[in-house]
Amino acid sequence: MSLRKKAVSGIFWAGLEQFGQSGIGFLVQIILARIIAPEQFGIFGLILIFNAIGDTISDSGMCNSLIRTENADSKDFNTVFISNLSISILLYVIIFAIAPSVSSYYQLPVLTDIIRVYSIGIVIGSFISIQSTILRKTLQFKKIALSSFPSLVISSIIGIVLAKEDYGVWAIVYMYLSKQLLAAIFMTISTMFIPKLIFDFSIFKKHFLFGYKIMLSLLFDRIADNFISLAIGKNFSLANVGYYNRANSMKNFPILSINTALEQVVYPLFSTIGNNDNKLKEVYKQMISLVLFVMTPIMCVLIFIAKPFFNVLLTSVWLPSVPYFQILCIGGIFYPLNLYLQYLIMLKGKTKFLLYNSLTKQVLSIIGILILVKSSIVHVSIFISAMNIFSFLFLALFYSKISAYKFGGQLIDIISYFIPSIITTIVVFIVLKYSGITFSNNYVEIVAVSTGFVLVYLFISVITKATGFSTLIKFIENRKSVNNSI
Repeated sequence: MSLRKKAVSGIFWAGLEQFGQSGIGFLVQIILARIIAPEQFGIFGLILIFNAIGDTISDSGMCNSLIRTENADSKDFNTVFISNLSISILLYVIIFAIAPSVSSYYQLPVLTDIIRVYSIGIVIGSFISIQSTILRKTLQFKKIALSSFPSLVISSIIGIVLAKEDYGVWAIVYMYLSKQLLAAIFMTISTMFIPKLIFDFSIFKKHFLFGYKIMLSLLFDRIADNFISLAIGKNFSLANVGYYNRANSMKNFPILSINTALEQVVYPLFSTIGNNDNKLKEVYKQMISLVLFVMTPIMCVLIFIAKPFFNVLLTSVWLPSVPYFQILCIGGIFYPLNLYLQYLIMLKGKTKFLLYNSLTKQVLSIIGILILVKSSIVHVSIFISAMNIFSFLFLALFYSKISAYKFGGQLIDIISYFIPSIITTIVVFIVLKYSGITFSNNYVEIVAVSTGFVLVYLFISVITKATGFSTLIKFIENRKSVNNSI
C-alpha cells in the first residue's frame, strides 16, 4: 500500500476510533453531569494532575523515540516496556506517600483515598503504551479502534451504574480504572506482545536521551494545564473547579475528536517523509487546511449556541460554565497548529528547543494564572486562550528558521484558511444582533443557528475556493479509492 493510501486508511480508522471514543465519552459525561453534582466533579478536577504527571513521566518520551527508530526490534520494545513499568511503579509509590499532604492542603480528607486509588491507572497505563506504539508505528489503526471501543463501552456502563448508586466522584474513578484495565487486556490480545525480561542499558540510553526532552516538555504543559484547577480550588469553591473543568472538557470534545485521530497518524507519517522539506511542507499544509476547515466552524457555532447548548445537554445547573467555554473555544482553534508544528520541530531533532519553549510558556502561564485567578476565572480563561495564540506564533517563527517554510508564508496560509469562518462569523453575528430574530426554545435556537452558519460557511467556501474544502474533497476521493483497492 502506498504512503498516501496508508495515511488515508490510518486517518479513517484513527478518526473512527477517536470519534467513537469521544462520542461515547461525551454522552457518558453528559449523563454523569446530570447525576453527579458540580462539587463532586470539582474534587475529581483536583486529582487529574497526578495522573497527567504520572503518565507523562512513566513514558519519558521513549515511545516517540520507538516510532522514529527504523528497524526497532524486540530488544527496543522490551527495554522501553520495562523502563516504563519501573518508572510508573516508582511514581505510584511517591504519589501514595504524598496523598495525605495534598488532602490536608485542601482540607478534604476524602482526597487521600481517591488519589491513591485513581493513580493505580498510571501503572496500568504503562502496560498499554508499548502495544499502542507498535500499532501506531506500523499504522495499524484499525486494530487500535477495535481494541479501544469495547473497553470504553464496558467502563462507561460501570461508571453510569455506580453514579446512579450515589458513588459520586468514585464512579468516575472506577470508570477510569476499568477502562485502563480492559484496554490493556484487549490491546495485548490485538498485538500478541508478550513482555520479556530483556533490558539493554545502551538501548535505554538511546531512547531516553531522545525522549526525555519531549517528556519534560509535555510535563510542563500538563502541569500548567492542571494547575488551573488547583489554583481555582484554592481561591474559589469546588463547584467553580467543576464549572471550569466542564467548560474545558466540553471545549476539548470537538478539538480532541478531530486532532487526536490525526495526531496518531501525523507523527508516524511525518517520520516516513524524513528531511524532505518540500514534501513535509506540502503534507503539513494539507493537514492543517483540512483540520481547520472542519474544526473552526464547529468552534464558532459552539460559541454562538453555548447557552442553549449547555441548557439542553447539562441543565441550567452548569450555566456558569458558559462564559469560560466560549472564551476557551477561541484559543482551542490553535491547538492543532501548535501540535503539528511541534511534531515538525521534533522531526528536525530540535527537542531541546521544545523543552525550553515549553518551560518558558508554562512558567509564564503559571505566573499569569496566579495573578489573574484572584480577580476572576474569566480573566484566566482569556489569558489561556491568548497564550495558545502566542505559542503558535513563536513555534511558527522558530520553524521558519530551520525549514524552507518561511514565517510570512505560514501566516498568509493560516489566515487564508480562516477567511471563510471569519466572514461567516461576521454575517451570523450581524443577523443575530440586528435582525430581531427570536427563538421559541433552546432546541430551535441550536438547530437554526447551526444550520444557518453551516450553509453560509459552505457557500462562502465554494465561492472563495477555500483550500480546506478542496482538500476535504480529495481526502474523500482518496478514501473511496482505498476502499476499492482493498
